[in-house]
Amino acid sequence: MNYTDADNPKPPTRPPNCLKCTHFKISFDKRFHGNAARECTVFGLRSEDLPTHAVFRATGAHCPTFSLKEGLR
Repeated sequence: MNYTDADNPKPPTRPPNCLKCTHFKISFDKRFHGNAARECTVFGLRSEDLPTHAVFRATGAHCPTFSLKEGLR
């Protein structure tokens, strides 16, 4: 499932689950006080919050690059 498919030109109406996205990864960074940093490899975002929330705050739209990890529903 990819929100940018030609079959589905409409933007998503609710935030995608970053944990199921191929572009999501967890990294550990001292800047986050020993907490795990959640990272989006497409946008280069790294925060304690999910990247989809940061994208929505910055653009006013839900993440357009969500791509479901292989083997998930």
